[in-house]
Amino acid sequence: MKIEEAKELKIAILIRNFDESGGGAERYCVELCKKLSLLFNVHVFSQNIVTNIEGIEFHHVESSFSKPRFLNQLLFSFKTKKILRGLSFDIVHSHDIVTHADVYTIHVPCFKSKFHSPNIFKLLIKKMSIFFSPRQISYLYLEKKAYQAKNQIITVSQMLATNILDCYPNILKPTIAYPGIHPITKKNNKADLRSKYGFKESDFLVLFVANGYLRKGLNYLIEAIEQISEEKISLVIIGDGNKNEVHFSKKSIINRTYFFGKVGNISEFYSMCDILAHPTNGDTFGMAPLEAMSNQLPVILPNKKYCGISETLTPIDAIILDRPDDINAISKGIQNLFQSSRFYKNLSLNGYKFSKKMSWKNTLNQTLKAYERTLSAKENL
Repeated sequence: MKIEEAKELKIAILIRNFDESGGGAERYCVELCKKLSLLFNVHVFSQNIVTNIEGIEFHHVESSFSKPRFLNQLLFSFKTKKILRGLSFDIVHSHDIVTHADVYTIHVPCFKSKFHSPNIFKLLIKKMSIFFSPRQISYLYLEKKAYQAKNQIITVSQMLATNILDCYPNILKPTIAYPGIHPITKKNNKADLRSKYGFKESDFLVLFVANGYLRKGLNYLIEAIEQISEEKISLVIIGDGNKNEVHFSKKSIINRTYFFGKVGNISEFYSMCDILAHPTNGDTFGMAPLEAMSNQLPVILPNKKYCGISETLTPIDAIILDRPDDINAISKGIQNLFQSSRFYKNLSLNGYKFSKKMSWKNTLNQTLKAYERTLSAKENL
């Protein structure tokens, strides 16, 4: 069935947290639902409904606890399956791993990939540990149900699609639906924002945006800045993380590092800062670099082995590291951007041009292709 022939299509969207100020997966789901709601009858089933969208019907899924996470994941799967049993939907589309969706948009690597190891002894120990871990049994059970040959899988990058196919080679080829970005229509005043947050106009502000400092490479970034003697360079940190995990070797860097935590006005920080450094150990895509580029900030990030967005970038769009822990390369990149206005302007402009190609309309179109295949498969049953 062609998607344009599907009148009054009813779509059930499953996600535990429906929050446009949340992480990348949550923001992706919200933006996609905005687009879908203009075409179809969309119902969202969620434990935590923070963002409300006109034209969408919301259904609260009760949750007695959020941790341990694997139990909450199982509970969400069980409860949504029970609720949907009495309802009629043309497509059930989940952004969380559950047992009963037609379409899955996947945002994180397979849990099963944790058990892939070139070391046979280590691999054997990991596999034996499954029998003693309810957490591991639960996640592997949910993945086995989700990654069935009949289901449509959508991923946010080729990097993630490869990960899934390595673990579950018998599934259909995943659809790649990169996240989009909204064009910036009005820029905040940089000088006013710096005054608001207590920074000087002459400061060179390196922005770091992440939930989970170690995993996203904050210690690499700090070590790189510690190699630079220029005192005008300061570090601005946005997002949730454990400060006790952050290591400083120089007191002078501590005095030039500012933790703002989770903020609702992140656009102000993109407007206020000079560059984004994102030396992540593993991002299936990387919304922060895309958001930074749309705000004309030059970006430093690792290659496509570590950060999915890099598979779509060229060296003229961003500073692309061979490894996230290449301290010297991070340090050199920051210094070059600080010292060379020409290099800064070129990277800023090229990154901005790249961001303009990434639209939520493209994300929607790729999703609709998966919907169309699902409807055709159901029609042929």
